[in-house]
Amino acid sequence: MKVTNKTINLENNTAIVVYVVTVAGGKFVIDGESQATISFRPGVVHRFDLSDSSTATHPFVLSTTSEGSAYTTGRTANGTQGQSGAYIEFTVNAATPDILYYYCSSHSGMVEQLQYLVQLMVMLMFKLTYQQVLEYQ
Repeated sequence: MKVTNKTINLENNTAIVVYVVTVAGGKFVIDGESQATISFRPGVVHRFDLSDSSTATHPFVLSTTSEGSAYTTGRTANGTQGQSGAYIEFTVNAATPDILYYYCSSHSGMVEQLQYLVQLMVMLMFKLTYQQVLEYQ
């Protein structure tokens, strides 16, 4: 299942898309979708809200391979997973791999794929939307 219809938040002129992460049935659930596929957008910060207590014992990790070494480029962490205000965010740019996987580093089998879309049309649409938001403010 693919997560769609996300709202872009602006914090200090940075576009941030927030995904709420929980755990149910031994799987990560993102915005209510178990094992969701997410498309990363260039120039956008993708924040994974890990404040739900169900994530406390399931360390959320991104990797270039299924359950491989942690991918940390562009990564910022805040707080302790499973507690209020905890999140991990990634800034996506041209150096970001085309495909990343998210998984639990403590339990095998909790793996799903992220895709980095490099499409000029998407980038142009984002720039127009972003500029319109700035003009509105």
